[in-house]
Amino acid sequence: MTGVEFRHVSFSFGTNPADQVLRDVSFTAKPGHTTALVGLSGGGKTTILNLILRIFDIESGAILLGGKDIQRMKIAELRQQFALVSQDPGIFDDTIAENIRIGRRDATEEQLLKAAEAACVTDFLPNLPEDLQMPCGPRGSNLSGGQRQRVAIARALIRDASILLLDEPSAALDKETETRVREALRGKTAILVTHSVAAMRSADQIYVIEDGKAIGPLEFSEVVMKYDFD
Repeated sequence: MTGVEFRHVSFSFGTNPADQVLRDVSFTAKPGHTTALVGLSGGGKTTILNLILRIFDIESGAILLGGKDIQRMKIAELRQQFALVSQDPGIFDDTIAENIRIGRRDATEEQLLKAAEAACVTDFLPNLPEDLQMPCGPRGSNLSGGQRQRVAIARALIRDASILLLDEPSAALDKETETRVREALRGKTAILVTHSVAAMRSADQIYVIEDGKAIGPLEFSEVVMKYDFD
């Protein structure tokens, strides 16, 4: 398994010091563990995910993937190592099956069904595999917000990438489904941006992103005593 390490990373969106988002950020997302990034909105948590994918490049410091500096990797090679579930998952005007297969075009029918079940897609599609041919509609308009998120999570799981990047992946899920999805992620290397107390509780380690810095690793009890993000 592969981990991600930030070493003294700084980043800003402009030249003005007031535009600096991250300041000397260091943390390690351990292989096989879930690392939760928590903090107030606008604090730089999603920016961290974007830096890992090199949507933006860092100003100083280093980000290591399995000990290798990502600045020395080709972007295509780098992004193959990750599966991303964002707050607003991109659902295309195609069937549910094809939206999941975006994660892995050569997936077998068995792999497709396994990913759908793990992401609780089967809860609203009881008759598989036939129901997977249901059209999602433009931008997923035939699905609810929670259903779109489940399809996006299934897409990430079928990809079977080294590392999962999860940006509020359970925001539209009910508590029972959120719990079952977290169980499906257990044992995988994941970096989770969340405001959910339940998600924080299940994480192996937590970092609070505050004033551009990463504070941690912290235990769940330390976070709930010092901060209020619910």
